[in-house]
Amino acid sequence: MSKRSLLAIISAVSTAATVMTACGGSSSAGAKAQDLIWAWNFAPTAGWQLQSDNASYLTQAGVAEPLVRVGTTGALGPGLATSWTQTTPTTWNFKLRSGVKFQNGDPFNAAAAAYSLNYILHVKVPGPALSPTDITSVEAQGTDSLIVHTAVPNALIPEELAAAGGSVMARAAYLPNGNINPMKTGTGPFIMTAQNLPQSITLKANPNYWGGHVALSSAKILYVSDGQTRLSMVSAGQAQLASTIPAPQLATIGSNGSLTKASQTAPRFGALYLNNKKAPLNNVEVRHAIQSALNLDQIAKTVGGAQAASGPFNAGEPWAPSGASVPTYDLNHARQLLSAAGVNPSSLKFTLLAYSDRPDLPVAATVIQGMLKQLGIRVSIKIGTYNALEPDMLSGSYDMALVSRGYVFDTPDPLSFLTSDYTCKGTYNISQYCNPSLDAEVKHAAAVTDATQRYAVYGQIANTLQSDAVDVFLYHVVQSDVHTKSLQRFVLYASTEYYLTKDMSLAG
Repeated sequence: MSKRSLLAIISAVSTAATVMTACGGSSSAGAKAQDLIWAWNFAPTAGWQLQSDNASYLTQAGVAEPLVRVGTTGALGPGLATSWTQTTPTTWNFKLRSGVKFQNGDPFNAAAAAYSLNYILHVKVPGPALSPTDITSVEAQGTDSLIVHTAVPNALIPEELAAAGGSVMARAAYLPNGNINPMKTGTGPFIMTAQNLPQSITLKANPNYWGGHVALSSAKILYVSDGQTRLSMVSAGQAQLASTIPAPQLATIGSNGSLTKASQTAPRFGALYLNNKKAPLNNVEVRHAIQSALNLDQIAKTVGGAQAASGPFNAGEPWAPSGASVPTYDLNHARQLLSAAGVNPSSLKFTLLAYSDRPDLPVAATVIQGMLKQLGIRVSIKIGTYNALEPDMLSGSYDMALVSRGYVFDTPDPLSFLTSDYTCKGTYNISQYCNPSLDAEVKHAAAVTDATQRYAVYGQIANTLQSDAVDVFLYHVVQSDVHTKSLQRFVLYASTEYYLTKDMSLAG
């Protein structure tokens, strides 16, 4: 272990010990039975804007809640809304839960929900799930009904309103500068009492939570980008939960009888995103050459806990195209493609971005660098946190970027992912890809009410992304969290939109 890594671990453990003392315990005596410390990998930004990934950090912390809740398997269920009906092809009626209050005491009702959702719909850059080109307006009908109007028939409005970005906050949350104040403005089981970003936030149980008694009395979320550090914290007893542990390090927990591993095959891929607007990556033959030069089986084996990808979707999922196969590794074919494109590989030099918050990405970056070197392409690697690298990726000021992407993260259906990442005006179109025919397919899918038929459209879109070599889908991941055996009733949600729940508790 490097000296820098060791110092990082010591610093994080020291921070956790201080946190435990503040929660009423000590590093030697241990935390109070119901005071949880959780080490998570992505730090939110201070603005907490709901149109960004910050929304999911609020639902994961149990602070904010949307109208529709996504269960552990991805199925929809009641949240702040108890039921919903499509009353006309372009109108939905959501029946709201009664007796709910925001954490500051304000009543939750149709007027509050309409204000919140209309605010999110009309921010300068809407989020991936809620867009004013899709949902044209939201209005209150009485105190307990919310009417949602859409531009065209849309069968997926409940899925869209299950997105973390559709969380309903008290009016006091919405600041004049466009930022969100999450302190005592949610409806969830936990109230944010302090924030020290990008290091941590502090939470306490909501005594008036509509869902009933909250077992934990308090929680502290520590944002620690290094996976080894997170594992060291939970191994040393300085945290009870550590998320997204690198696969090669999981073997070390076997000898620790106080720890438990929770794993799931996640609806998530690791991919080499390519800037489709930047020469020579704007040439499909060059992109195919890069795809052919990468041994996906070897990359998946090296990062560990992964399977080589045949496209964006994991085989066996209902929207995965049938018959899809992992692209063949063929260095000679890659050379032929570059030759046909009139490109000398020795003239190519790319910078590859990879963020350290996902521990598999820097590992994959090194492997890809070596494989492309065999083709004659020079690659330099730039490692940073996601927050540091995101501006260049979103603006298209990059060559290649390694991205870990959950395709049912925003909503429990891939449509939101396909819209944001691969339509011409997509809000997360890092690839800078624009194909009007694919846009039309995405638009058509939203109107298809039969799920099986809609999933078939997604499969066709996935095939198009592969045939255009828009990006190189490398592997599908297994997400693994580690927690102490004292942590009870912790479960992994397929969407990872929820972590801290009212039922989680600490034994002993």
